[in-house]
Amino acid sequence: MNRTVLVLLAAVLAVLGALLYRWCALAPAAEPVRRLAHDPRLVVEPAPLTAAHRNEAELQDCNACHVLTAAVPSAKCLACHEEIAERLSAASGHHGRDLTGECVACHPDHVESIVDFERETFNHLRALFPLRGAHAQLQCEECHTGAAGFRYIGIAYGDCGVCHDDPHRGELSAGGSACATCHDEEEWGGRHLSFDHDRDSRYPLLEAHAALDCEACHEPPGPGKPLGAARFKEIGMECAACHEDPHAGQFGATPCEQCHTEAGFTGRDVLFRHEDFAPFSLEGAHAEIACDACHRGQAAGEVPLYRGLLHECAACHEDPHGGQFGADDCASCHNLASFTGRDVLFRHEDFAPFPLTGAHLATPCADCHAPREGAAFASFRGVPRDCAGCHEDPHQGSLSQEDCAACHVTADWSVSGERFSHDRDTNFPLDGLHRVVDCVACHASLVYCPAPRDCAGCHAAEAECLQGRVRVGGEVETWPPSPHAGRVACEECHDTSAPHQSPASYAARCAACHSPRYASLHLAQLTLLQGLASGTKDEKMRACLWAGGHNFAGAEARARALLEKR
Repeated sequence: MNRTVLVLLAAVLAVLGALLYRWCALAPAAEPVRRLAHDPRLVVEPAPLTAAHRNEAELQDCNACHVLTAAVPSAKCLACHEEIAERLSAASGHHGRDLTGECVACHPDHVESIVDFERETFNHLRALFPLRGAHAQLQCEECHTGAAGFRYIGIAYGDCGVCHDDPHRGELSAGGSACATCHDEEEWGGRHLSFDHDRDSRYPLLEAHAALDCEACHEPPGPGKPLGAARFKEIGMECAACHEDPHAGQFGATPCEQCHTEAGFTGRDVLFRHEDFAPFSLEGAHAEIACDACHRGQAAGEVPLYRGLLHECAACHEDPHGGQFGADDCASCHNLASFTGRDVLFRHEDFAPFPLTGAHLATPCADCHAPREGAAFASFRGVPRDCAGCHEDPHQGSLSQEDCAACHVTADWSVSGERFSHDRDTNFPLDGLHRVVDCVACHASLVYCPAPRDCAGCHAAEAECLQGRVRVGGEVETWPPSPHAGRVACEECHDTSAPHQSPASYAARCAACHSPRYASLHLAQLTLLQGLASGTKDEKMRACLWAGGHNFAGAEARARALLEKR
């Protein structure tokens, strides 16, 4: 019986050996199996299982992997290695696209390592997770190392969070595919960041916002912390979320965009127009004034005031008139063009009790409206309206100052013949030759009163000559007085209406007092004197000739005396 069993066992072993030998010929790469063909003892006493299988309890039974009639079938391998089965079924990955044949052809057991290939030369692009960008720079161990050592299967690759800590702490969308919305594999950030604020967020960045650094709104949680650790969700989109209110709440709930744009927030980019939004339109010179000229803080460094400002002129302008006009409306005289000069609406003839006429129109305002002593402003109220208030009296009180206009007009201050009449306005009417005499011939100065009204007042030399006091050669000589002195009035001999009277003109007047035979007496006297003085330029002799008309006797005696001395 025992002999029969042994024979049968030997026969079976022989058949198995033949089959194994044939299979080894077909699979030259399966070196361990080939050794079994040459050394049948290994079937009974094989080498230890590979390290990956050695501690798996179910694999301690040879039948878990082996069959008696063939090599280890791939179906038994794939029953445990389901990931590989899925890839083979889907024709994906390195196993599904690149390899054919049985698993044991590449992965024989009972050797130290069941995986034997060159890592450095492996083309990872053939794997389910191609290495691109920064991933291609990684060492194999950085991803293919687990608790059981180096591994290739079961490495998660569809979720970035498997390898990368979430810098956003779960604040953004979960799931590995979501990371690719903003990041790519080249660098993770910088210019490779594919996030588009306008496209991928609810707050498009426009104008000045587009120029801001990300950290200006998304501030990292601390120094040295990356931008990725900053908050990206639940950031307020209202202006106040990032900007302090520069108006300190003066505008309440008024939307900022009513006045401001994102172009620059200030200056020319402000939409606010005073005439559209404020109760005080800016016109004329006001339109050129800088905002802070009116909108100032109550103290240095304080927020400028925009609400509660007074609109009256006095709120911004000091009264240049020192309160002289009281509560009068400034607009009655001033407009907004420039407040002064030709833009002043005030017209003297319309508003003042003293109309400006003639030369007054060309007089500078300051000539009459000068500041009173100690005052910093011009005087407009209480300015005298009489001539003496501005003009010094050229007549030194000799005339009445109550009515200068009786003689003067404002055109040029000169005396107007239409107003002043010597005949009407004085007690010395001008008749005859007096009318053609220049004023200064009688009035040496502008002090007109008192002025002499008798002939001697103006013709003093002639009057003195009648009295015998004659200036001869620079000295006053005393002669016998003329018989006419004190006895005959000037107008009895002189006709004030006849110019250039000659000695012959007096003939009739002489005859009127004397007998007719004296009619030519005056002419004869002067003819005699002219004969005596003939041919001489002696000043004394010529004085005698001049004096002969009013004091002939004295002149003749003096002339003869002068001739005797020659």
